[in-house]
Amino acid sequence: MIVLVTGATGFLGGRLARRLHAEGREVVANGRDPAALAALEREGIRTVRADLAREKPAEIRPAVIVHCSALSAPAGPA
Repeated sequence: MIVLVTGATGFLGGRLARRLHAEGREVVANGRDPAALAALEREGIRTVRADLAREKPAEIRPAVIVHCSALSAPAGPA
């Protein structure tokens, strides 16, 4: 079974994708940072750069989804 890790270009998602891959699981990493996705690919992790709200890439179905993505921004108003 494929494990799709969203936010895999961030700290938490990247660590999880690498750990699952090291355990021998079939991982697909999703994220917005092209350089971080390229680094994951160099480590043998399959990547997909897609807005999952708008696109449903065939290579990620069926999949268990581990959602690690989030908007990273400074704190809002008090």
